[in-house]
Amino acid sequence: SGRRRVMREMYPGRGVVRSFPLAVVGLPTHDVAALRRQALLQGIVLGSVLVVLSATLMYVTVLMQEQRVVRATVAALRADNERLLESLKRTDRLAVLGRMAATMAHELRNPLSSIRGFMQLFRKKAGAAGDATMCQYAELVISEVDRLNRVITSMLEFSRPVEVQIERVALGPVIENAVRLIKGDAQARHVTVTVGVDPGVGEVALDKNLITQALLNLFLNALDAMPEGGYLTVTGERDGEWVRISVRDTGKGIPKHLLGQIFEPFFTTKPNGTGLGLATVDNIVAEHGGRVRVESEEGRGAVFHIELPLNREV
Repeated sequence: SGRRRVMREMYPGRGVVRSFPLAVVGLPTHDVAALRRQALLQGIVLGSVLVVLSATLMYVTVLMQEQRVVRATVAALRADNERLLESLKRTDRLAVLGRMAATMAHELRNPLSSIRGFMQLFRKKAGAAGDATMCQYAELVISEVDRLNRVITSMLEFSRPVEVQIERVALGPVIENAVRLIKGDAQARHVTVTVGVDPGVGEVALDKNLITQALLNLFLNALDAMPEGGYLTVTGERDGEWVRISVRDTGKGIPKHLLGQIFEPFFTTKPNGTGLGLATVDNIVAEHGGRVRVESEEGRGAVFHIELPLNREV
């Protein structure tokens, strides 16, 4: 059997492929170990180079990104500075115009009073003479003089520096007192007024006279927005370190494109408005260290939020 096996090895069968080495290279064992050490060292060096290159590339990428951020920040700051300078210039011009307007308004009050007095006398004489047409003309002139007087009074009040007398008072009575002042007008216009003040608000540092004036301006605007009646809701609640007074109406609302202009002086959509009511509100609240926000949807009413700091020092 051993002989048959040898024969099969020497003469393989047909279709059987045999492989055999063409050459055999022999190396000493110490040379193989040296090659292994060399290959390991080359791998370590190559890995170190790749790590250094990766770290360098990452550093350069981060540095370039930081430079882009710095350039964008510098550009934004420059733009903000330019806008601030323009705003300061505009504020200076408005301040000069405001002083001029206040002076002119003060000077106009006396002749307007004279015109009103003479027209009252004219109306009386025309009535005695039975001239109804002249009486109507006199009434028209008197009503226009009264309207101008209201505008002038509003201008003088707006231009007068606000002197805030801060004291700690309960918020509920301040709101209820302001509501009491417009209750008769609200009933005449078929407007239902609801007041709700959270008892947890406690005392707030504010000037009750000025806040009453601000609330009255908001209430009157709300009544004007509801000529056919509706609901006026006034609430007071605490929101963290702030107290929020909300005045909500169910009137015609404010168009979205006008929301950014309603606090500007002399901007109004009312035929007989002065455009100083909301500007006065904004001024009063700002003197309290607070802010005014408005939310409105045209045709569904508006809500004004007066937010005052709760823990302001007295």
